[in-house]
Amino acid sequence: MSPKSPAAAASGKAVKKISRADAEAQALAYWTDKDLKGWRYDLADLWHGHDRVWTAVFDTYSPSGSLVDGPVILLVDADGARPGPDGL
Repeated sequence: MSPKSPAAAASGKAVKKISRADAEAQALAYWTDKDLKGWRYDLADLWHGHDRVWTAVFDTYSPSGSLVDGPVILLVDADGARPGPDGL
């Protein structure tokens, strides 16, 4: 049985494995259509967390440039990037 993401499970499609480069590109692309109002998210780490899902961890910087405590986590698979759990 193929592993499925929540979106794929709902549609009945199996999730295909994606490369690290594709996962990084999708994680970075997640922010492109957001109005960040001066906030910045820098990719700090990316790892293969669960079979076909990558975990992207971002450092968060305020509009004044200060590092904000606590990372932002995105889960990335062939369906795209989506918010993950808060914190580590």
